Amino acid sequence: PRSHLGRWRAFRGAAPALVGACVATTLLWRLGDALVLRTLSTTGRRHGRIRSLRATARLVSGTAVVVVAHGAGAVYTLSLAVIAVALPRGIASAWAVAVIAVVAKEPAAAAFLRRRVFDDRLASAASFRGAAEWRSTLALAGLRAASFCADDDDDAGKNAKSAGRTCRGLGDCVRYLTYAPLFVSGPTMTYAAFREHQQEPPPPTSSMPRGAGKAVSYVVRTVMGVVILEAALRRYPCFAVAASPGALERLADRGGPEAVAGFLVLTVACLWLKFAAIWRIARSLALVDAVDPPENMRRFVGDTLSVADFWRDWHASFRDWTTRYVYVPAGGRDRRVFATLCVFAFAVAFHDATEPRVLAWGLANALFVVLENTTTTTTTGGVGRLTGARRRRRALHSALVIAGLILANVVGYSVGLGGLHRLSSWGTTTGAAALARAGLKVLLFFYAAADNAISVRRIEVLAAAETAH
Repeated sequence: PRSHLGRWRAFRGAAPALVGACVATTLLWRLGDALVLRTLSTTGRRHGRIRSLRATARLVSGTAVVVVAHGAGAVYTLSLAVIAVALPRGIASAWAVAVIAVVAKEPAAAAFLRRRVFDDRLASAASFRGAAEWRSTLALAGLRAASFCADDDDDAGKNAKSAGRTCRGLGDCVRYLTYAPLFVSGPTMTYAAFREHQQEPPPPTSSMPRGAGKAVSYVVRTVMGVVILEAALRRYPCFAVAASPGALERLADRGGPEAVAGFLVLTVACLWLKFAAIWRIARSLALVDAVDPPENMRRFVGDTLSVADFWRDWHASFRDWTTRYVYVPAGGRDRRVFATLCVFAFAVAFHDATEPRVLAWGLANALFVVLENTTTTTTTGGVGRLTGARRRRRALHSALVIAGLILANVVGYSVGLGGLHRLSSWGTTTGAAALARAGLKVLLFFYAAADNAISVRRIEVLAAAETAH
């Protein structure tokens, strides 16, 4: 589905099967670990044997997951793994495989591939369809395949023969690309981090996974987030309003500028809740398996002071991926403007380069980041130490930043350029005094949020200083 409400409903409908499959797979893995620990000898080779058996189990289960998810379309994800293994290690190969994935997911390219692969060679297999279209996960698989190309130094097979090294590399890549808890939605772990988790031996005595208390606490908070999201969407159907023709205009006519401002704020808040729920469900499943992927939504959208803060904490694993594999190789701080444009160009291609609203979203955010980098010098730690007039000026600046980010992301993620045009046309027919009152209320609201965020940063600075001492 193209609307956020449709996507959330589709994910919610598939969530029980997804959770059940991941929990069952994890329990089988744990049972296998326990049996191996009880039957193998206590020699030094024990952990190596366990790692080998666990790797085989994850390879089989991961392949089964992608086949169930995409049916015959699983061939595209598995082909991506073959390409990643065949390419030489390095950042150029990482870029190549990422570009292949984001281009292949586009409708025109996908139709071409489907016609060439199935109609000409595997026509009988085309009827085998999975639970979701393969295009929906190919871009994420591309991120992981690119990380495999850049991170995999193949240290385990440096002295191995070429054929053996390729087989082990393909198995490693397939396990990484098809890891069940993170396959559908992320978060994106680098290959180096994933390999570290897979190489660490399981605890020899405890039947509970590592970090069980953390996992339970996180699962409880995730469930609370899902409940809050459901309640919010029932009380404030902002996604339905954005997707319904004429609904936004009727809201503006009946409620005035204040209703439109409230709609924009609530839409971004519900977007945050939706993404947080999806990614935290996936991360909860990984934590149950003692794998700790990065947190994608680190701070609420109102707890931000700058554009850099916002993108550091919204879809954080994607931001970290683009920083590591796009921003730094493109020049980093030495070529800040060019590197920033490269990051947002890839972000647009990753989401949907054929959508004008996504192009406008990427251009607006790139402009915000470039302007901020050239005008702002206060670090996050420095913000926590601001007082008096300097604190009030920074809060006002941050309020304006938050308002601009919310408008850009509502356009990019929700109403699109058509919705922005309708709002602009409506605004020209509304009195200047009414618009000024609504704008002042929005600014005061975000000023209070920014001032609170400064207080949070101050508490964090004090806590860090206390910990250091």
